[in-house]
Amino acid sequence: MGYLSQQSLDKLVNDPGKYQMEDTSVLAHYLNTWWTYCASLVPDWISANVVTVGAAAPLIVCCILSMFYSSQPGNEGLPSWLMVLAAFSEFFFQTMDAVDGKHARRLGTSSSLGDFLDHVMDSVSIMTSTYIICRAFGLRSIPFEYFGLVDASLSFVVVHWESAKILVMKLDNGSSITECQLSFIIILLLTAFTGKELWQIAPLPIFPSLSLGKIVAAGIMCAITLAQCYNSISRVLAKCDWRAVLPELFIPIVCSAIVAVSWVLLLPEKHSVVPFQMVLLSSTVIHSCCITLNRLTLQPILPTTTLPATVPAFILPLVVPASFRVTAAWIAGAWAIAYMLYFLIDIIRTIARTLHVPIFAQPELKKTN
Repeated sequence: MGYLSQQSLDKLVNDPGKYQMEDTSVLAHYLNTWWTYCASLVPDWISANVVTVGAAAPLIVCCILSMFYSSQPGNEGLPSWLMVLAAFSEFFFQTMDAVDGKHARRLGTSSSLGDFLDHVMDSVSIMTSTYIICRAFGLRSIPFEYFGLVDASLSFVVVHWESAKILVMKLDNGSSITECQLSFIIILLLTAFTGKELWQIAPLPIFPSLSLGKIVAAGIMCAITLAQCYNSISRVLAKCDWRAVLPELFIPIVCSAIVAVSWVLLLPEKHSVVPFQMVLLSSTVIHSCCITLNRLTLQPILPTTTLPATVPAFILPLVVPASFRVTAAWIAGAWAIAYMLYFLIDIIRTIARTLHVPIFAQPELKKTN
């Protein structure tokens, strides 16, 4: 199946859409010295695309380990060594995510393929990081974890949607991805050395079920998401007709939220959140990729593109007997991941073939000063 039209491919070759980065984060400004130094250490023979994809590999491993560990009976939270490893992986991803672009520009090998791969790995990292944080708190609250994952998905997608609509990606001070990543790192290290019991304290006696972990996690996620969404949507609506742009942003998110609500109501109280994460990860990656393709090629953003990943997740638990709903949720999650991989492989191969660039091998160098 070809997702890109010939007209879009011609635009990709002749005039791919480029956005302007405006990062006003003070923390990013100070970290840029570290990122520039690390970029200078990357050998010339290593492709920037290898750096991009390799950046998220440790986070993905930590996420899989978190899923395995938390699925064992009686395990609450994560072991300290895994949280330290996850904190290092988050810092590694943050660094390499900044290094890949610098490395490509230094060698003159920047391409739309690298741009696309960068957004793919960004979307994977934000979902895996959010799941790890929920596991580290040891909250075992299915509705809370669903909320965290949907919140992270919205925060990520809206930033890239802004870059597609007005060709500017503005990361505001205090609510940029840099602050979010550093918050994750601090929380993971603090939990590793103090224990998850810190987050299970109920600071408000009148609300004994409202733990410190829920207050801190929800507070950070809501503050960053609300600030970023308000700023990004305001800037887009100042230049675009809301009737044309808002549906393509919110319809996929609403579909994911509907799946979350239906699973909370229909599935057993203690069921694993992993199948939902698989569905939301898939729909978020596909949605953000469609937004990036819209910027690069003017390919229309079709809200229905993510439906093959979310519709089975909504329908299966409704139509199967109650005793098989958990199994149906896992089937829906596996299907969503398979569909996402098919979608990505098709797009990546199409872009590489159209631009005549290797996916992971180092192209001919055009080194710049």
